[in-house]
This record gives sequence, structure tokens and C-alpha cells, in this order.
Amino acid sequence: GLLGGGEYSATVTITKKQRRQDMLNLGGHWKLSEVMQEFPRNLSIQMYGCSILRELMLEGNYARYQVYASAGMDRTIVAMGRFPNNVHMQLCGCQFLSRLLLLPVSCAVLENLVRSTDGLRTILRLLQTQLCSEATNVILEVLSHSSTTKILRDDIICAIHEYQQTCSDCDAYHQLVMKLEDLDSESVRDEQYML
Repeated sequence: GLLGGGEYSATVTITKKQRRQDMLNLGGHWKLSEVMQEFPRNLSIQMYGCSILRELMLEGNYARYQVYASAGMDRTIVAMGRFPNNVHMQLCGCQFLSRLLLLPVSCAVLENLVRSTDGLRTILRLLQTQLCSEATNVILEVLSHSSTTKILRDDIICAIHEYQQTCSDCDAYHQLVMKLEDLDSESVRDEQYML
């Protein structure tokens, strides 16, 4: 089956455009989400599930919305949290989130990522790993997204500063804070231009 033949065969099968479309048209993303929820401690199912959900996001905004609606983001964040030492799971999760953020999502989706699923903490934890670059990209995408409200942005920045204090030797936090300052200065310039 699709979930049992090794990640290579699962992702090769689903990376073919027609197979992705078939899976979406037949509601396979809903079933996959159910399977991931039913077997949260099974690393193979979680890895294959996250890989397939990530690949389905290639089908455009409608597919991204469908995967989000089927709790794909929640399942991905839970899997990342359950298997924090699995590099493939973390990378796949970051790629999934980056693709999801290409969707012109509402503020509610971003709030769900940051608050409800504890996705922000999961991503911030990755700043201390070899996936620092991917994690930084996800955080910056959330912060620069047009649906990110000032309150949500302030909450994210506050969480980043809290994590920075716990990891003072972590270069990634310092780099992220510098990028945040650049974003803030751009934002101030944009506001002044608008006036």
C-alpha cells in the first residue's frame, strides 16, 4: 500500500501529478489525516503521512486549503513534536508549513499555527538544530504574511525573545532577531510612506 512500501516508493508514487490529483479528488488526504491521528506513535506512518501531505501541497491553493481543512497542519505539528529527533520528520514539517504559507490564508490559520497547535514552539526548537535555516524561513514567512496581525506578530516576537534567553549561545536566535529588526524597520518605512 501507499503507506507501507518505504518512503521512497510512497513519495515517488505521490509526486506524480496525476496521482496527487487523484488522491485529492478521492478524499485521500482526509483518510490519511485519520490514519495519522489513529497511529500517532508509529514513526513510519507519521513520516509517510507528512511526506505525502507535503507533496499534495504542490497542487496549488485549493489543494493547500483541502489539506489544511483535513487537519493536515495539526497532524504535521503533532508528528514533529512527537519525533523531535527525527531530522526527516522535522525537515518535512518545515517544508509542509512553508508550502501552506503560500496560501493566502486567513489570520485564523496563522493563529492556529502559532497558538492552538503550539507550532511556533515546535519551529523555534528547530533553531537549535541543523534545520535552523528551514525553521528561520518558516518563522519569517509567518511574520511577513499579509494576514499576520500586529498582536500575533508581537506574540511571535515575544516567544522568540523568550527562546533566545534560554539559548544564549545559539547563533540562530541572534540571526533571527537581526532579521526581525530588519522587518520592523521596513514596516516603519512602509507606514511612513503610507502617511
